[in-house]
Amino acid sequence: MTADAPSAHQALLSFLYQVPVGLLELAADGTVTMANPMAAQLLLPLLREPALDNLYDALHERLPGLREQAQALPPGDGDAELTVQIDASGVAAPRVLELRLVRLDAERTMVSVSDVTAAQVQEQARLSARVHDAQRTDALTAMPNRQAVLDVLQQRLDGHGGPGGATDRLALLLVNLDRFERVNTRLGTEAGDDVLREVAARLSGVLRAHDRVGTVARVGGDEFVVLLDGLRQPDDAARVAQRLQQTLAPPMLAGGQALHLAASIGVLTGPHLGPTAEGALHAAALAMREAKRLGGARHVVYGADTREQALAAARMEHELQQALASRQLFVVYQPIVPLSPDGVLGLEALVRWQHPERGLVGPDRFIPIAEASGLIVPLGAYVLEEACAQFVAWQQSLGPAAPAKLSVNVSRAQLQAPGFDETVRDILARTGMPPSALQIEVTESLAAQNEGIRATLQRFKAAGLAVALDDFGTGYSSLSSLHQLPVDVVKIDRSFVQLLPSSAHHRVLVQATLMVARSLGLATVAEGVETEEQADELRRLACGGAQGYLYARPLRAGDVPAWLVEHAAEPAQA
Repeated sequence: MTADAPSAHQALLSFLYQVPVGLLELAADGTVTMANPMAAQLLLPLLREPALDNLYDALHERLPGLREQAQALPPGDGDAELTVQIDASGVAAPRVLELRLVRLDAERTMVSVSDVTAAQVQEQARLSARVHDAQRTDALTAMPNRQAVLDVLQQRLDGHGGPGGATDRLALLLVNLDRFERVNTRLGTEAGDDVLREVAARLSGVLRAHDRVGTVARVGGDEFVVLLDGLRQPDDAARVAQRLQQTLAPPMLAGGQALHLAASIGVLTGPHLGPTAEGALHAAALAMREAKRLGGARHVVYGADTREQALAAARMEHELQQALASRQLFVVYQPIVPLSPDGVLGLEALVRWQHPERGLVGPDRFIPIAEASGLIVPLGAYVLEEACAQFVAWQQSLGPAAPAKLSVNVSRAQLQAPGFDETVRDILARTGMPPSALQIEVTESLAAQNEGIRATLQRFKAAGLAVALDDFGTGYSSLSSLHQLPVDVVKIDRSFVQLLPSSAHHRVLVQATLMVARSLGLATVAEGVETEEQADELRRLACGGAQGYLYARPLRAGDVPAWLVEHAAEPAQA
């Protein structure tokens, strides 16, 4: 036995020297009674003095409570240990050291010292990766976010540029929901979030269903990016855009309501992607805004003229804002004349823009921009108040010669704007306009497609206002569903009126419309009447009223009284 003791002791020493962990034995006061070379190697760089006599004293500045914590350990309990870490940053070889202390008995404490720098670095890398993933993932839809898709696109652009390269097989589609803000406004943000998640699922489904290689990302708000790769020909991108619109067309359930949403899509294909992902996204946004300017629910492929069109629209939008502020806009009035003895003489208010440099700008140029930018809401309120105030002034000054009705066009954006009902009531109150004298005009497609808008029109009718269905024959309703719409007047579109004398087909359509309207107790007005022959046909078919160049072009407010006085006593004929 005694012969084996030196061998065992030698083996222990060999173990202590070779083990990749620092080991120390401490006396009760912290004096080091044994330390292997690894312990000295790990700890000495942290110490001010090149000696490790007492561990608690040596580490007091870095671990001031170590002595008390170690002495509080229950002696002889192998399961009770103290683990502490030392941040070794700032020394020649920065490390994170971990000390584990176990009290063997009242007099002895064993300490192990480990270099956990690598483990810390790995953990930090894992945490950073998770944070990085979180920073690149949209929390609402769990799909890649703006930065993630830009990174992917930039990698494609950096690695596969040049004519005939892989970028010719790339396409970027920017999808923006039309009038999404009404969902949050009317149903709340939770319903809006439900819609966005459903949109994300549908867009992703298009790629899966057609085995498309690509990425779908939410880049902010109600905007999504679809990045396509491996296109066989540029036209494929436009076909995908059509499928995206088709997949968004079915109603979505949110807030207990079925919502019909459409999207405007900007399409950017390989030749126009450019060198940077940000630039490509900006170009796709120009095409998307052009789609909105054209009325939405469509896609526009970016081309050489897209940027110039977008810049021109942006300039006009800015100038239109200035025009509203400086009263460059003004209202003109087109008479509506009676064709039957019980017809009512009225005026339709129309807006015009007297641009300081471009002269008179027609509504066909600036109304679409106003609708796409949201300026149509303040513009519409301005027209309504200006026209009501002028109408009341004519009522007071012209007496019996004054018009009986004022008709004002209202857009989808106005009808869906929060508080529009209150806006109309306030304008009526400020101007003294009788509700019964005001007629709101909406297009046929607008009244027929949207239940929310129909509810708003019903409220206007309940308040005493009349509602006219504009451009009848060009929208989505039919004679069989006319009774379901909350309207008082049907205005037959000019395209039917112009062909009335020469086309038996159009004559039958107009006659049927007039008969159905009369059976429902609705008044009728024909738009765009330009010839005596058209007027005679309308009178023969018993149309109630007409408006068009045959009677008068839109008149400035100052020219209206003379026209009204001249025509007040005329019989009901052209």
